[in-house]
Amino acid sequence: MKKIRLFILSTLCIITYPSVAQQLSPAAQEVRNEIWGVSDTDFSATAVPEKWNQESAVILGRSFRFEYGLKRGLREIYKRIYLRERVKLVDKAAVEEYSEFKFQQIDKTWGEKLYFGIKVIKTDGTEKVIPLSESVKMQTQQGNNTSYYQKLAIPDLVPGDIIDYYIFSKQLLSATTTSSLPPRTIPLMSTYPIVRQKIVLAIDPYIYLNARAYNQAPDFLYDEEEDLYILRDGNREKLEAPQWFYENRSVPILKFQVFFKEIAFTGKKGKANFAIKKANMLKFAAEFPAKDKTVTSFYKQFRAYLKARKKHKLSNEEKLKEAYYFFRHQYQITTLEKILSLQKLDMKQLKLEKDFIKIMGYLLTKYKIDYEIVVAVSRKTASLDDWIIPEDLAILLKVNGSTHHFLQNPVFYDFYGEIRPELQGVEGYAIQVNSTPKTVRKIRLPRLGHQYHSSVTHTEVWMNEGMNTWKVKQTVTLKGGTRESYQTFLNDPYEMIRESTLRYDKTEAGKGKVNEVIQQRLAEKRDETFKASLKNEFDVSVLALKQLRVLENGIWDNQPTLKYESEFVLGGIAQKIGSSYIIEAGKLIGKQVDMKTLKKKRIFDIYMAHPRSYKHEITIHLPDGYQVQGLDKLKKELKNQTGGFVSNAQLSGAVLKIQTYKYYSHGYEPLKQWGKMKDFLKVAYQFTQQKLLLKKK
Repeated sequence: MKKIRLFILSTLCIITYPSVAQQLSPAAQEVRNEIWGVSDTDFSATAVPEKWNQESAVILGRSFRFEYGLKRGLREIYKRIYLRERVKLVDKAAVEEYSEFKFQQIDKTWGEKLYFGIKVIKTDGTEKVIPLSESVKMQTQQGNNTSYYQKLAIPDLVPGDIIDYYIFSKQLLSATTTSSLPPRTIPLMSTYPIVRQKIVLAIDPYIYLNARAYNQAPDFLYDEEEDLYILRDGNREKLEAPQWFYENRSVPILKFQVFFKEIAFTGKKGKANFAIKKANMLKFAAEFPAKDKTVTSFYKQFRAYLKARKKHKLSNEEKLKEAYYFFRHQYQITTLEKILSLQKLDMKQLKLEKDFIKIMGYLLTKYKIDYEIVVAVSRKTASLDDWIIPEDLAILLKVNGSTHHFLQNPVFYDFYGEIRPELQGVEGYAIQVNSTPKTVRKIRLPRLGHQYHSSVTHTEVWMNEGMNTWKVKQTVTLKGGTRESYQTFLNDPYEMIRESTLRYDKTEAGKGKVNEVIQQRLAEKRDETFKASLKNEFDVSVLALKQLRVLENGIWDNQPTLKYESEFVLGGIAQKIGSSYIIEAGKLIGKQVDMKTLKKKRIFDIYMAHPRSYKHEITIHLPDGYQVQGLDKLKKELKNQTGGFVSNAQLSGAVLKIQTYKYYSHGYEPLKQWGKMKDFLKVAYQFTQQKLLLKKK
């Protein structure tokens, strides 16, 4: 419910206040009559179903209606959106949440002219309309930035009251400059249970519509008399998002997008298109191969680079790899350099996936290397068969040279031949664009296992004399998807620019100036973020960060790992008991999924970023004169189809060595496997709770 409220309230601040005062304008009154003045059985309920009597609030009715069409000789596009929601407040928490509305951000995708109404329905049936003119303008200050928002109080709310509100928006757009509107996604579950809801889509004969209901959501039905599509739904439990959850793959959901010009992935004009088919893929294939100014300009620059660097005698496959990194340097790294030097960006410098495909496809053809274009969809978004929103597609090249590999439009951290984790193992359409006729076939992209997506941590620990602080030195090597979140804040962008310039600029390296102020701020931010990650990882206080240094940045295929070393001081791992100490050695592998999470009932499949493994090799230097008890507690093993956890420990003189290995076999597990996942996750958590006793000899 909170998500829907924020979505609704973000539009309020662009309402013209005279139109919502006690004396409504004729247009506002017409809208109000249309929504509240017409009997609608979907909004007649006043009672909460017995099974939801203990919920904080219940959505009794919810309705979306979207209308799109062309007018004035097809020169203008009209867009009208209706939203109405009726919410029963069951307890004091819901009353408190709804007693005050704050709205600040503007969602201009709704439209330019909006009408809003809100009323409270008491248990005796009396209704009170809340005038928006009673809202108060507020301001907040963050540094030098001042922002404003409106605050509207809803007085005298008590449990049992019903909030009934609507938004209506309308907008006219130029048909000359507008080819489509942004896609929309409507989950059929919310923070509160939903008794009844409907979504209506109405388009005129000149509009193209792509729409699909996912994840066991009911299908749209066509109402021939009204000439519209309607989806009816209800009896939805509240949504409590668990760990490892993709809303797009789990929650019943609707996605749609309207187009005013035909593209490869649209269906018939004036009719809803509920599936993208092979025929659509063949239309898309007609766009390739293509040689345009972008292609010829790149090829000219690339030839000059090969000549300048004396690389023109490389093999064709070696040239292709050079072209990939040259493309990344020209259109990604140099853009990063401009951002850091506060230069104005030339938007033409930014290249889309299609540009990359056209350029590399041209080179592959020129170098006589067979290839296919592959269209796939991120596993976070949809399966290939469910895909309906064109912009969700990812375009790759499948290179069928001496070795088969895939290429994607690179960002800063991508390297040659690596597929991003969200596309690994998914189905795709492979298009043979150089054949006559063009052919389309389904393939599955390679899936890399937990051995590839790996994290290896070497930890060395020294205790101070009082045992209250631990000096820790770590070397961490991250490969595959495990390096992604760390690269964004650990890597020095100036160092990346320097490396790329050294290899792929035609001129001498390092010519760009370094903004020392920005570089210093980035370094400080990096250290702050790293300290916060340490605190979260070990769940103890981080007393000091002594060193943080990146050894390998993981942006080249011949150096695919992100490797860094750090030195820091932790407190709170040892506890004195008489002359002995209890040390929480298990915490040195980092925080694990806790028992509270594992005990929660789960109703959704398990979606994770990718398979992965975590290896820890820990060396603890014990103080002289002490012996260790409890090593057997650190020896554990549990493996099954979904993953595993294995640990061991040995004592050699005054040095304690601990090894652990935890792995997730897959990036996805069906709900029926959750029990097996919990088995090894429990063992990993129990390891972190194990304590060793240090006793005087």
